[in-house]
Amino acid sequence: MIKREVDWRSIGYAGVGQEEEYEFLDRVCGEYSSREHTSPIAIEIGTWQGRSTALLAQYFDPVVTIDPFTIVNFGIPPCPVGQSPVVETFKTNMRRLHIEDRVRHICNYSNALQKMEKLSAGVAFIDGDHSKEQCLKDAEMCLRHLVRGGLLVFHDWCRVQEDGSDPYWPGVAQGVDAFLEKHSEMEIINSRRGICVVGKQR
Repeated sequence: MIKREVDWRSIGYAGVGQEEEYEFLDRVCGEYSSREHTSPIAIEIGTWQGRSTALLAQYFDPVVTIDPFTIVNFGIPPCPVGQSPVVETFKTNMRRLHIEDRVRHICNYSNALQKMEKLSAGVAFIDGDHSKEQCLKDAEMCLRHLVRGGLLVFHDWCRVQEDGSDPYWPGVAQGVDAFLEKHSEMEIINSRRGICVVGKQR
């Protein structure tokens, strides 16, 4: 697949250290797309303002992104599905970067994947509900939609505080561990602080 340059860095993000994580994701997608017989489709669970969506759209067409847009801001109670003002920011970003034709947005919870026909995706980027239970469920649903050799990429994995104390979002690492316990053929094949890549053992 030929990379299509997209200025994903122009979309804001939250959190210390995430710039390096997105650069890592960029490398992972680039390495995957350079292989032979790969899928041009990506799945994304959780998009926020569309930064990771734009990054994925450099390599994949379509990017099937699933987000209910119930979050107004962190620490504020959720609103009804599709009612967050962030959805307009997301749509504006996709239009501004001229990638709306490469993005298929499903305004729903990730459970919508259960009712969809197999997407045959190459990469699934999981950044949705960060509880152990939902992270595990998202991984199971995405696995069903992956082609052979596809990758599961988990965001906010083993993210520790800046002072090295207790991690943010411990449910993500717990969900990954539970997934690997159920699927002995899978393993962590690459990682860095805040993100890990799971694929079949070689």
